[in-house]
Amino acid sequence: MNQRIRLAVAAFAVLAASLATVFAMPSNTAISAAYQVSRCGSSTCGSGDPKLPSGAVVSGAVQFDVRSHANLGLQSVQLQAIGGGESAYQCVHLWNTGANDFAQSATWDTANWPQSGAYTGCTETVIHKHGEPAPNGSYSLRVVARDNSNQEQTSAEFVLRLSNPAEPPLWRGAPASSGGAVTLRWYRNAEPDVVEYRLTRIDAKGSKVIAIDAAIPTHTPGCVPEQEATFTCTDHPAAGTVRYTLRAFRPTPANEPSCKTRSSPCIGSAAAPQQTVKVGGRNSPGPTATGPVTPAGSGSSTPRPTIGSTPPPDPTSTETSAHALPTDGTTPSAAGPNNAGDRTAPIALASTGVAALALAHSALRRRARAYQTGKAAGRG
Repeated sequence: MNQRIRLAVAAFAVLAASLATVFAMPSNTAISAAYQVSRCGSSTCGSGDPKLPSGAVVSGAVQFDVRSHANLGLQSVQLQAIGGGESAYQCVHLWNTGANDFAQSATWDTANWPQSGAYTGCTETVIHKHGEPAPNGSYSLRVVARDNSNQEQTSAEFVLRLSNPAEPPLWRGAPASSGGAVTLRWYRNAEPDVVEYRLTRIDAKGSKVIAIDAAIPTHTPGCVPEQEATFTCTDHPAAGTVRYTLRAFRPTPANEPSCKTRSSPCIGSAAAPQQTVKVGGRNSPGPTATGPVTPAGSGSSTPRPTIGSTPPPDPTSTETSAHALPTDGTTPSAAGPNNAGDRTAPIALASTGVAALALAHSALRRRARAYQTGKAAGRG
């Protein structure tokens, strides 16, 4: 009999301990509501705003209302998430509290994992991220509440599907033009799931989209991953003024058109600032050589004019060009002192005078001879 009593007492003690554990465990732990902040009437969402169902596609900031209860008082309440290729739940928000009933709200800007620290309450003692971009896709969220006896309760999961556009790409310098080729460089986006870049060229021929596979850019002629964090592409547009825009694309669970490099839905970023460049023709002549040419047997060098050009004036000459306007504002005449015809006139006059003198001298000599002849005949 005593043995039966002892067994009954032991069984009752075990049952009592079990019941005490059950009743001490936190209860009503749940994500009681979720909202996409951009759809709410104010920055803080309330009961009058549309709630998100589990499995909803969202972007940007999402507000979560969480709750829990513990008869012995709560020690902590933690909102956790898993997704984006992670193998463990990450801390989204952590509250330390001694209350029996807990109700609070947390906001997660889903473009990035929450940053650990004072704002989120996530510390080095819990698994957390450091603010890096969150890949798009499906995420499961839950609440884990711990009471003062270290008993825990974990809520049911709440699923969200993230669909955030990437940040606009960042150019790495201005485009470089050489002949008919343009080289463009940009930095790889920080988002780990960017799958495509779209380079749009607008030139004299119109608009053309060049789709570049972010994982294997060499699939696009002229594009290479110059460095781990840089892309380089060489384009051959029509001559003239050319404009370029650039966008980054990443997968999305939303109903969006497919990427050009793969058959899955993609969401695009805003465009990077437009780049403008002047491009010469592919067969345009290169610069004309005007460097010094050294004549054979000469130790000096003189510039050689190009064919069809006007030779440069001799810097040592004091003559003024016949086509230059005088500095006094007068108009040069056709018989000015600097014309070649004016320089030959004195020579012609001198020649005429010499000839006249020669003729006069000859006539005098003839007359003198005739006089001498007549005088001789008179004496005879």
